[in-house]
Amino acid sequence: MLLFRRLARTRGFSNSAIAAKIAMSASYVGEVLNGRKCPAPATAATLVAALGGTPADTTTARRLAEKARELQRYQRKRQPDGPEPPPVEDLWEICVAFVLALDKAHKGLRDCAGEPGAGDPDLAVHDSGLYAHRERLLLAGPPGLVTAGEAVFHALIEIRAAVRRGATLETDAYREVYSPFADAMWNFRAAVRTAIGQKPMPPEVFPVR
Repeated sequence: MLLFRRLARTRGFSNSAIAAKIAMSASYVGEVLNGRKCPAPATAATLVAALGGTPADTTTARRLAEKARELQRYQRKRQPDGPEPPPVEDLWEICVAFVLALDKAHKGLRDCAGEPGAGDPDLAVHDSGLYAHRERLLLAGPPGLVTAGEAVFHALIEIRAAVRRGATLETDAYREVYSPFADAMWNFRAAVRTAIGQKPMPPEVFPVR
């Protein structure tokens, strides 16, 4: 979109700097700025905000992205082979948003578990936006990916239940629910790579420090 390119030139941001702000790859940002890919409406709004756009710019970006998506859906419906799965970049955006929401919810729960009464575990999960991103994954993800996503979601809910019961970071009660969550997160990441056509990364690539 011209709006993205104008803001990027005005602010002097590189593709890498923009990518770091919105948790996307620099190559994806470059394709969006060059008009080769159309971001989802929420991503378009996030991108404009990261570029320092005004609220009016954000509204415009979201509206234009919605119109572009409507055109894509219309074009897919006209194809004789039936509906297509979501584009890989859309699915990747959904997965990244889901993982970031899981991380935010888990950090909030860790803060709550720092000491008894330090925070509300229900609010920690609610304020992360996890429920909305889970719903997007349920609607758009292939079965294997949804299964992995549900596993990590419910593992996080088990951490919330333990913190509700008074578990703190130093207790076995917390460690017992954290380990399945960490394993489920790894499995979800592997499922995402499979869903977007990449080979899973073996755990030994990331040595424990």
